Amino acid sequence: MDQAPAWNELLSHLADGPRENGTAGLARAALDLVGYLQHAGLTVERVPFTAHPYEIRLLGVFVLAACLVFLYLVRRSRIGAALLISLLIPLVVILTVEFGLPVFGGLGATRQDNIVARIPADFPQQRLIFTAHYDTKTDLVDHVVRTPIQLLGLPICGLMIMASGFAIASRNSSRRDKAKRFLKIVAMAAAVYGILFFLAYSGGAILRARSSGSLDDGAACAVLVRSATVLAQSPPMRHTTVEFIFFSGEELGGEGSNQYVISQFNRSAPLPTYIINFDPVGASRTFAVTGRESRLFRSYRPDPHLVQSMDAVYRELTGSPLTVTSRGGLTDGFAFASRDIPTATIISEVPPFILPRGMHTAKDMRSRIDVPSLDLTEELLLHFVRRIEDQGMNFRRSIHAQKKTAVQ
Repeated sequence: MDQAPAWNELLSHLADGPRENGTAGLARAALDLVGYLQHAGLTVERVPFTAHPYEIRLLGVFVLAACLVFLYLVRRSRIGAALLISLLIPLVVILTVEFGLPVFGGLGATRQDNIVARIPADFPQQRLIFTAHYDTKTDLVDHVVRTPIQLLGLPICGLMIMASGFAIASRNSSRRDKAKRFLKIVAMAAAVYGILFFLAYSGGAILRARSSGSLDDGAACAVLVRSATVLAQSPPMRHTTVEFIFFSGEELGGEGSNQYVISQFNRSAPLPTYIINFDPVGASRTFAVTGRESRLFRSYRPDPHLVQSMDAVYRELTGSPLTVTSRGGLTDGFAFASRDIPTATIISEVPPFILPRGMHTAKDMRSRIDVPSLDLTEELLLHFVRRIEDQGMNFRRSIHAQKKTAVQ
């Protein structure tokens, strides 16, 4: 029996250099993943999809340009045209972020692969899927700085629409003058916001120092490879088919996972299926469950029975409870949760900002990975697999009962 590859070897291939969408670095990482998994004796499939590496960058350029055009039109007293621009901005953002549509014409569209490894059961009755993403992204700022910029978007757009409409609707000269003065202030604020949005979403394209994505999400990929190797070399399970999926395109708004779920889950799943997503891990031995999988308007809570089962294993290993965060974000778990597939995302918690600082920047480097936390993550995963296998029908009944209660 071959031993699982050492952490140092795995991290040097999967967490020690940029793997940005549409680049050779991403393609090399895919080859490394396939090589490790095939060497372990797993059945491996490359599932292609069309990625759009520049859509998010172009969104930042669009918002900046639109806000500057809005300012120009307001100064030229072309209020009707300004109102149209103020309506166009949220429309494009919604189409891009909420629905993942390539509104900028698919510039630079390219084929990328999701890597799927399977360990079949002797008599399959359920399917357990572990996921992580192997692509990276480099931004000027991390999530702590970016979050308030994101939150300001809706009120800024609302002010632009309201102020433009108020200026158009004002009939007497006194109200019209006040409305125009207010509109000019809003236009200046919109221009400043456009600059901030551009820096947050597009500024990273010009940086020379790129993120290695060591915590986000290279460490998780290493854990999945090690765990898959251990399970592949262990006696086969009777009832639980285990899959490991390595997504690319996660940093493009979950593009890879969304297209995978659309293509692979367009009909009812042949087996009851449960998803555990890791993103990010490796920063600490304190784990948590992401409180929500969210886009702009849609939000999904983690499956409570998955959380309960994972919590039981985590307590056995650490003596501490597995907390659920009050907030969340967009991960690959969203694609599954939005289709009513039981899902939970596990993260490494680093207070006070829950996630570690420096994600999506050059600070996310391999030296920040806490190797003992990788051991714990692997142990958690393997114990969880055995727990689900041992529970069998009881676990499936619990999931079904919770869904039925939720519907009622």
